[in-house]
Amino acid sequence: AEEIGVYTGKGFYYNWGPNRTADPIIIRNDLDTPHVLLVVREDTGQLALPGGFCDPGETPDVSAAREAQEEALVSLDGIAASHIYSGPLFDTRATANAWSHTDAYLFNLPDSIAKNLALSWRGGDEVKEAKFVPVDQTEDLVFGSHSLLIALALQITKD
Repeated sequence: AEEIGVYTGKGFYYNWGPNRTADPIIIRNDLDTPHVLLVVREDTGQLALPGGFCDPGETPDVSAAREAQEEALVSLDGIAASHIYSGPLFDTRATANAWSHTDAYLFNLPDSIAKNLALSWRGGDEVKEAKFVPVDQTEDLVFGSHSLLIALALQITKD
């Protein structure tokens, strides 16, 4: 199949077929414009949502909160999440046999928490930096289809 441009095998992924991932979309509205929490990936240097693979037996909402803590060092304990997407997304690492199946959750940070967070700081696992970026500056900067997830989150916050 490689002769026609289709990558086969598991490639980057752990499992055949869908690999469950979770992406938290963390928005703060205490600034002049809404800002979204992004991380700078160590592997590509691109901005991305602080998400990742679900651990075995872990629900996607728990994974999203855990990934926010591990990568961006932000606790989402007690903050309500809105499930905004479930399905595959564009990812250059995907193959015909293995791909990510993402669940995305919107977390609107209460002003009481947001005002105590810096705009940029050293990230945790697998990231160089975590930072809040104005949502209107993310479209062409973020990894894979993360700009689509951010746009879906913003649509929900406007409705």
